[in-house]
Amino acid sequence: MKNQNTIAKEACKKGIISGGALTGFAALFTMYVSSNREVPVTGVSAGGGALPGCLAVGFIIMIIGICVMVKNKSRLNQIEREEQEGSRNAGNAGCAYYYCDRCGKRLRITGGKGRIEITCPVCGNHFIVNR
Repeated sequence: MKNQNTIAKEACKKGIISGGALTGFAALFTMYVSSNREVPVTGVSAGGGALPGCLAVGFIIMIIGICVMVKNKSRLNQIEREEQEGSRNAGNAGCAYYYCDRCGKRLRITGGKGRIEITCPVCGNHFIVNR
């Protein structure tokens, strides 16, 4: 079983890639509409008053993609920073961090190997992890 930090980091990396793909799609859409004056696939003319609207949609999608990338990158940096701080702190040697499935509380688990039952002190949720 993967550590919760590993799962969160993988999700952030996928989010960065998704945001990049969305940004790239929006850029291609905007360039195509501005040069050909038609909406891709549909072939509908984007001339006259529709052209600025189509270009605005492309730019809005591009901004959303950039925001998705930035949000996931900052979360990834935060997770990596927490891991580094945990490894530097001698008092945390042998600790592992897990997140409660119900409330999302970050829990520090010390000692113990193998299968461990954890009870969240906030919501009382019980879950089992393999360490």
